[in-house]
Amino acid sequence: MTSSVEYTIDELARIAGVTVRSVRVYHERGVLPPPRVRGRTGYYDTAHLARLQAIGRLLERGMKLAGIKELFEAWERGEGLAEVLGLVDQVATPYHAETTETVSVEELGKYGTATPENLRRAITLGVYEPADDAGTYRVLSPRLSRFGAALIDAGVPVERALAELERLTADCDRIAARHVRLFHELIWEPYKRSPRTPDDLAQVTRYLAVTRNMSTEAAAELISRALQRSLEADTPELLDAVRDVETGHSIRDAGLR
Repeated sequence: MTSSVEYTIDELARIAGVTVRSVRVYHERGVLPPPRVRGRTGYYDTAHLARLQAIGRLLERGMKLAGIKELFEAWERGEGLAEVLGLVDQVATPYHAETTETVSVEELGKYGTATPENLRRAITLGVYEPADDAGTYRVLSPRLSRFGAALIDAGVPVERALAELERLTADCDRIAARHVRLFHELIWEPYKRSPRTPDDLAQVTRYLAVTRNMSTEAAAELISRALQRSLEADTPELLDAVRDVETGHSIRDAGLR
Protein backbone atom coordinates (compact mmCIF):
# COMPACT_ATOMS: atom_id res chain seq x y z
CA MET A 1 0.00 0.00 0.00
CA THR A 2 1.99 2.96 -1.28
CA SER A 3 0.90 6.51 -2.10
CA SER A 4 2.37 9.99 -2.21
CA VAL A 5 -0.58 11.29 -0.20
CA GLU A 6 -0.38 10.80 3.54
CA TYR A 7 -2.87 11.34 6.32
CA THR A 8 -2.67 11.28 10.07
CA ILE A 9 -5.37 9.25 11.82
CA ASP A 10 -7.36 12.44 12.52
CA GLU A 11 -7.16 13.51 8.87
CA LEU A 12 -8.09 10.05 7.62
CA ALA A 13 -11.12 9.84 9.92
CA ARG A 14 -12.31 13.32 8.93
CA ILE A 15 -12.04 12.67 5.18
CA ALA A 16 -13.72 9.26 5.47
CA GLY A 17 -16.49 10.64 7.67
CA VAL A 18 -15.85 8.30 10.59
CA THR A 19 -14.53 8.70 14.11
CA VAL A 20 -10.93 8.14 15.15
CA ARG A 21 -12.21 5.46 17.51
CA SER A 22 -13.77 3.61 14.55
CA VAL A 23 -10.44 3.62 12.73
CA ARG A 24 -8.75 2.12 15.79
CA VAL A 25 -11.47 -0.51 16.13
CA TYR A 26 -10.99 -1.50 12.47
CA HIS A 27 -7.27 -1.95 13.20
CA GLU A 28 -8.03 -4.10 16.22
CA ARG A 29 -10.48 -6.27 14.23
CA GLY A 30 -8.00 -6.75 11.39
CA VAL A 31 -10.07 -5.13 8.64
CA LEU A 32 -7.81 -2.08 8.16
CA PRO A 33 -4.04 -2.48 7.67
CA PRO A 34 -1.84 -0.59 10.14
CA PRO A 35 -0.27 2.74 9.14
CA ARG A 36 3.36 3.33 8.38
CA VAL A 37 4.98 4.72 11.48
CA ARG A 38 7.61 7.44 11.42
CA GLY A 39 8.81 8.58 14.76
CA ARG A 40 5.74 8.28 16.96
CA THR A 41 3.18 9.17 14.27
CA GLY A 42 1.29 6.78 12.03
CA TYR A 43 0.65 7.80 8.43
CA TYR A 44 -2.09 6.50 6.14
CA ASP A 45 -2.39 6.71 2.36
CA THR A 46 -5.11 6.65 -0.30
CA ALA A 47 -5.27 2.86 -0.19
CA HIS A 48 -6.17 3.04 3.50
CA LEU A 49 -8.81 5.63 2.64
CA ALA A 50 -10.29 3.40 -0.08
CA ARG A 51 -10.34 0.43 2.31
CA LEU A 52 -12.02 2.56 4.98
CA GLN A 53 -14.68 3.73 2.53
CA ALA A 54 -15.29 0.13 1.42
CA ILE A 55 -15.73 -0.90 5.06
CA GLY A 56 -18.31 1.85 5.48
CA ARG A 57 -20.30 0.69 2.44
CA LEU A 58 -20.28 -2.93 3.61
CA LEU A 59 -21.39 -1.92 7.11
CA GLU A 60 -24.26 0.04 5.57
CA ARG A 61 -25.34 -3.15 3.79
CA GLY A 62 -25.56 -4.90 7.14
CA MET A 63 -22.27 -6.82 7.07
CA LYS A 64 -20.47 -7.41 10.36
CA LEU A 65 -16.76 -6.70 10.83
CA ALA A 66 -15.92 -10.42 11.07
CA GLY A 67 -17.57 -11.00 7.69
CA ILE A 68 -15.80 -8.00 6.18
CA LYS A 69 -12.47 -9.40 7.36
CA GLU A 70 -13.22 -12.76 5.71
CA LEU A 71 -14.21 -10.97 2.51
CA PHE A 72 -10.98 -8.96 2.31
CA GLU A 73 -8.92 -12.05 3.10
CA ALA A 74 -10.69 -13.97 0.31
CA TRP A 75 -10.03 -11.12 -2.10
CA GLU A 76 -6.36 -10.93 -1.11
CA ARG A 77 -6.00 -14.71 -1.65
CA GLY A 78 -7.01 -14.08 -5.24
CA GLU A 79 -10.31 -15.92 -5.17
CA GLY A 80 -12.58 -15.28 -8.11
CA LEU A 81 -14.61 -12.10 -8.28
CA ALA A 82 -17.90 -13.95 -8.79
CA GLU A 83 -17.33 -16.11 -5.72
CA VAL A 84 -16.33 -13.14 -3.56
CA LEU A 85 -19.34 -11.12 -4.66
CA GLY A 86 -21.56 -14.15 -4.06
CA LEU A 87 -20.34 -14.26 -0.48
CA VAL A 88 -21.08 -10.55 -0.11
CA ASP A 89 -24.60 -11.03 -1.45
CA GLN A 90 -25.33 -13.80 1.06
CA VAL A 91 -23.63 -12.30 4.10
CA ALA A 92 -23.85 -8.55 3.62
CA THR A 93 -27.25 -8.01 2.06
CA PRO A 94 -30.18 -7.93 4.48
CA TYR A 95 -32.72 -10.68 3.84
CA HIS A 96 -35.38 -8.08 3.06
CA ALA A 97 -33.75 -4.91 1.75
CA GLU A 98 -36.31 -2.19 2.48
CA THR A 99 -36.40 1.48 1.61
CA THR A 100 -35.88 3.53 4.75
CA GLU A 101 -37.94 6.59 5.65
CA THR A 102 -37.83 9.19 8.38
CA VAL A 103 -40.48 10.15 10.92
CA SER A 104 -40.78 12.89 13.49
CA VAL A 105 -41.41 12.49 17.19
CA GLU A 106 -44.90 13.86 16.58
CA GLU A 107 -45.60 11.10 14.06
CA LEU A 108 -44.31 8.48 16.49
CA GLY A 109 -46.54 9.95 19.18
CA LYS A 110 -49.74 8.61 17.66
CA TYR A 111 -48.48 5.08 18.35
CA GLY A 112 -47.15 5.85 21.81
CA THR A 113 -43.49 5.36 20.91
CA ALA A 114 -42.60 9.01 21.40
CA THR A 115 -42.21 8.61 25.17
CA PRO A 116 -38.52 8.30 26.12
CA GLU A 117 -38.78 4.73 27.44
CA ASN A 118 -40.90 3.38 24.59
CA LEU A 119 -38.69 5.09 22.02
CA ARG A 120 -35.59 3.64 23.67
CA ARG A 121 -37.09 0.15 23.44
CA ALA A 122 -38.02 0.64 19.78
CA ILE A 123 -34.49 1.82 18.99
CA THR A 124 -32.99 -1.16 20.83
CA LEU A 125 -35.23 -3.44 18.76
CA GLY A 126 -33.80 -1.92 15.58
CA VAL A 127 -37.07 -0.36 14.45
CA TYR A 128 -35.78 3.23 14.50
CA GLU A 129 -32.53 5.13 14.87
CA PRO A 130 -31.90 8.87 15.37
CA ALA A 131 -31.47 10.60 12.01
CA ASP A 132 -30.40 13.97 13.40
CA ASP A 133 -30.51 16.12 16.53
CA ALA A 134 -33.84 17.70 15.61
CA GLY A 135 -36.10 14.86 16.73
CA THR A 136 -36.21 13.01 13.42
CA TYR A 137 -35.83 9.23 13.34
CA ARG A 138 -34.99 6.85 10.52
CA VAL A 139 -37.26 3.83 10.13
CA LEU A 140 -34.77 0.96 9.92
CA SER A 141 -37.41 -1.73 9.60
CA PRO A 142 -40.69 -0.64 8.00
CA ARG A 143 -42.02 -4.18 8.46
CA LEU A 144 -41.48 -4.18 12.20
CA SER A 145 -42.88 -0.66 12.38
CA ARG A 146 -46.01 -1.76 10.50
CA PHE A 147 -46.34 -4.86 12.66
CA GLY A 148 -46.16 -2.83 15.86
CA ALA A 149 -48.64 -0.30 14.49
CA ALA A 150 -51.05 -3.09 13.52
CA LEU A 151 -50.91 -4.54 17.05
CA ILE A 152 -51.66 -1.13 18.53
CA ASP A 153 -54.49 -0.49 16.04
CA ALA A 154 -55.95 -3.87 17.05
CA GLY A 155 -56.13 -2.70 20.65
CA VAL A 156 -52.84 -3.94 22.10
CA PRO A 157 -51.26 -1.35 24.45
CA VAL A 158 -47.98 -0.01 23.10
CA GLU A 159 -46.01 -1.42 26.06
CA ARG A 160 -47.43 -4.90 25.37
CA ALA A 161 -46.71 -4.55 21.65
CA LEU A 162 -43.08 -3.66 22.38
CA ALA A 163 -42.81 -6.52 24.86
CA GLU A 164 -44.10 -8.94 22.22
CA LEU A 165 -41.54 -7.67 19.70
CA GLU A 166 -38.82 -8.11 22.33
CA ARG A 167 -39.90 -11.70 22.99
CA LEU A 168 -40.03 -12.44 19.26
CA THR A 169 -36.54 -11.00 18.88
CA ALA A 170 -35.22 -13.26 21.64
CA ASP A 171 -36.90 -16.30 20.06
CA CYS A 172 -35.43 -15.45 16.65
CA ASP A 173 -31.98 -14.93 18.17
CA ARG A 174 -32.10 -18.48 19.54
CA ILE A 175 -33.19 -19.87 16.15
CA ALA A 176 -30.42 -17.94 14.39
CA ALA A 177 -27.82 -19.15 16.91
CA ARG A 178 -28.73 -22.78 16.15
CA HIS A 179 -28.36 -22.18 12.41
CA VAL A 180 -25.02 -20.44 12.90
CA ARG A 181 -23.72 -23.38 14.94
CA LEU A 182 -24.85 -25.74 12.18
CA PHE A 183 -23.19 -23.54 9.57
CA HIS A 184 -19.89 -23.48 11.47
CA GLU A 185 -19.90 -27.23 12.05
CA LEU A 186 -20.94 -28.44 8.61
CA ILE A 187 -19.80 -25.68 6.26
CA TRP A 188 -17.42 -23.08 7.64
CA GLU A 189 -14.93 -25.27 9.49
CA PRO A 190 -14.60 -27.68 6.51
CA TYR A 191 -14.15 -24.66 4.24
CA LYS A 192 -11.34 -23.32 6.42
CA ARG A 193 -9.58 -26.69 6.14
CA SER A 194 -10.16 -26.88 2.38
CA PRO A 195 -7.88 -25.49 -0.37
CA ARG A 196 -10.38 -22.59 -0.51
CA THR A 197 -10.88 -22.84 -4.23
CA PRO A 198 -13.72 -21.00 -6.00
CA ASP A 199 -15.74 -24.23 -5.83
CA ASP A 200 -15.19 -24.42 -2.08
CA LEU A 201 -16.37 -20.85 -1.63
CA ALA A 202 -19.35 -21.46 -3.91
CA GLN A 203 -20.45 -24.25 -1.55
CA VAL A 204 -20.48 -21.74 1.31
CA THR A 205 -22.64 -19.28 -0.62
CA ARG A 206 -25.04 -22.03 -1.74
CA TYR A 207 -25.56 -23.09 1.87
CA LEU A 208 -26.18 -19.53 2.98
CA ALA A 209 -28.71 -18.98 0.21
CA VAL A 210 -30.62 -22.14 1.11
CA THR A 211 -30.57 -21.74 4.88
CA ARG A 212 -31.79 -18.14 4.81
CA ASN A 213 -34.85 -19.11 2.80
CA MET A 214 -35.38 -22.33 4.73
CA SER A 215 -35.25 -20.78 8.18
CA THR A 216 -37.65 -17.94 7.40
CA GLU A 217 -40.16 -19.83 5.28
CA ALA A 218 -40.16 -22.92 7.48
CA ALA A 219 -40.54 -20.79 10.62
CA ALA A 220 -43.54 -18.96 9.13
CA GLU A 221 -45.21 -22.27 8.21
CA LEU A 222 -44.53 -23.89 11.59
CA ILE A 223 -45.71 -20.86 13.56
CA SER A 224 -48.91 -20.71 11.51
CA ARG A 225 -49.61 -24.39 12.22
CA ALA A 226 -48.81 -23.96 15.92
CA LEU A 227 -51.17 -21.00 16.22
CA GLN A 228 -53.97 -22.98 14.60
CA ARG A 229 -53.41 -25.95 16.93
CA SER A 230 -53.29 -23.69 19.99
CA LEU A 231 -56.49 -21.89 19.06
CA GLU A 232 -58.31 -25.14 18.41
CA ALA A 233 -57.16 -26.56 21.73
CA ASP A 234 -57.50 -23.51 23.96
CA THR A 235 -60.31 -21.47 22.39
CA PRO A 236 -62.62 -23.81 20.44
CA GLU A 237 -65.62 -21.52 20.90
CA LEU A 238 -63.80 -18.73 19.05
CA LEU A 239 -63.28 -20.89 15.98
CA ASP A 240 -66.90 -22.02 16.12
CA ALA A 241 -68.02 -18.39 16.25
CA VAL A 242 -65.79 -17.45 13.31
CA ARG A 243 -67.16 -20.33 11.25
CA ASP A 244 -70.71 -19.27 12.09
CA VAL A 245 -69.99 -15.73 10.92
CA GLU A 246 -68.53 -17.09 7.69
CA THR A 247 -71.72 -19.11 7.09
CA GLY A 248 -74.06 -16.19 7.84
CA HIS A 249 -74.67 -16.60 11.59
CA SER A 250 -73.68 -13.87 14.01
CA ILE A 251 -71.37 -14.39 16.94
CA ARG A 252 -74.30 -13.58 19.26
CA ASP A 253 -76.38 -16.30 17.56
CA ALA A 254 -73.47 -18.70 17.96
CA GLY A 255 -73.39 -17.96 21.68
CA LEU A 256 -77.14 -18.64 22.09
CA ARG A 257 -77.20 -22.03 20.42
